[in-house]
Amino acid sequence: MTEFLVVLVVILVAGATLYSFLEDILLFFELRNGPKEIKHHSGTEALVGQRCQVTESGGGTSLRVLLNGENWQASLSKSVSGVPAVGSLLRVVGVSGLILHVEPLSESNSLDPPPLKATSERSR
Repeated sequence: MTEFLVVLVVILVAGATLYSFLEDILLFFELRNGPKEIKHHSGTEALVGQRCQVTESGGGTSLRVLLNGENWQASLSKSVSGVPAVGSLLRVVGVSGLILHVEPLSESNSLDPPPLKATSERSR
């Protein structure tokens, strides 16, 4: 019985040593390649590309949007036709001071609602 315990302890110690050795080799190769560059966005860089929701829509290109829980003044991109309805989703394309420059999420740069698709109802 004691021989079995001795063999078991030797196997466990050898396994732990091998694991530690392999871990050191992997760490060596990871450090040899140098630190990975992580790009952190802060300030206005973090706002560009974010989605926002229209909270107030005036007559012109000026409106108010909700972005990350904050109410911002926004200006529509000049290539956009139409006025967004309250609740519409827009994308931030730029920032000037405290004014967000926004455009519709769709590729067509139009704020007209998409046509309704005909749906068929199943009889139950």
